[in-house]
Parts: sequence; structure tokens; C-alpha cells
Amino acid sequence: MDNFEFNPELELNQQELADLTGIYGQPGFKVLNKIHRNAVDWFIKQCINTDAADKDKVLSRHMQMQTAAKLYTLLLDNVNNIVVEHIQGMPSTKPVEGAPGLDFGEDAVEETVI
Repeated sequence: MDNFEFNPELELNQQELADLTGIYGQPGFKVLNKIHRNAVDWFIKQCINTDAADKDKVLSRHMQMQTAAKLYTLLLDNVNNIVVEHIQGMPSTKPVEGAPGLDFGEDAVEETVI
């Protein structure tokens, strides 16, 4: 831990972007997301079940619940944004017209190969 450097900027290489995009589309990602959401729900339940008379504990658990929810939201938003940006930056898979803008005119005949 001596070499730990706090760096909130995230830089992913092309392989990491491809890996994340691949995972994102898999059914297992929905399962992982469900597990993460369940962890947040646990903090919410702890807060709800705290004795209202114990103001310090209520405040503490509320802060924990809020932190868990914000972390979950930040994580999911970051993954969504990274994947969308990666997909939008990929080359199009749509077929491209061979000679865009080239007009052969009305007299052009399309040859049919049988």
C-alpha cells in the first residue's frame, strides 16, 4: 500500500473497453447488478429497522445507506456511460454504398447474374 496514489480519473485501454462491453451484454451482468442492488437494499433495511429513539445510530445508518446508494448509482452510471461511448466510437457495421454520390443516370441497367 506504500505506492497507493489516489487518481479519480479512469483510463481504460482498448482491451479493457472491449471486455467491459462484452460483459455488459451478458446475462450474468444483470445478475451481478441484482446482487449489487441487494447490497444497497441491505443498508436501507438496516436504516429502516433502527430504533428511532437512537438518533446517533439513525444518522449513522442513514449516512451508510446514502453512501451505498450513491456508490451503486455512480458505478452503474459509469459502466453505462463507458459502454455507450465505446460502442458509439466503434466503426459502423452498416453496409456502405460502394460509390456514394455516384449517379449512373436513368439509362443505367442493372445486370442480373443467374
